[in-house]
Amino acid sequence: MKVLNGSQIFKQLRFQRLKRLSFEQIKRLPITVVLTEAGAYWIYLGKDGEPHVILASEKHSVSFLDLRIPLELSNIRQAWALMMANLYWSKIGKPVDFVASSSYTGFSIGQDFTNALAKLQGEAVAFVYTETEWNGNKKKFQNWTGKLELPDDAIGILCDDLWTTGKTTKSVFAQVAEKNNVQFVEKNDKPVVMTIVHRP
Repeated sequence: MKVLNGSQIFKQLRFQRLKRLSFEQIKRLPITVVLTEAGAYWIYLGKDGEPHVILASEKHSVSFLDLRIPLELSNIRQAWALMMANLYWSKIGKPVDFVASSSYTGFSIGQDFTNALAKLQGEAVAFVYTETEWNGNKKKFQNWTGKLELPDDAIGILCDDLWTTGKTTKSVFAQVAEKNNVQFVEKNDKPVVMTIVHRP
């Protein structure tokens, strides 16, 4: 029998608590509670020697956020995706032919968001994504590989897990729009982006 240390026991207990959450519980909980419980969020308090975050954009941040951790649990991911789909359908309600996202964390939430949206609008929705091109250990840009050929004038919406500077999502939009003759749902003359966390 494997003997666990205190840290390992805590992680297992946290994992068990998170995976038991129902949709109704997740819907009622502030997202920061779920993120903190998952060990995916903390705020820099300004103490001497306390680490802080440098984002992929090379900007400094006062908080740490890693959505990959909670999105690994299907109950949390599917609940957030359904909440996003309900929000889109209640506020905009325009049927779409496809959902586009990046191939990183946006990939997992994008698929579940697509499925939830398809159920709400009563017809199939395609899910497409761009591939991340790297320059060493830094993201360079998103690249459309054309795995699914989109028909002319198809209507789509953008989906990603996190909006900070918008660099990744804008790159997804540019690639899909440039390589396909499609339209994106807009509000106030800007493409609509469905995201879990908006952290400008």
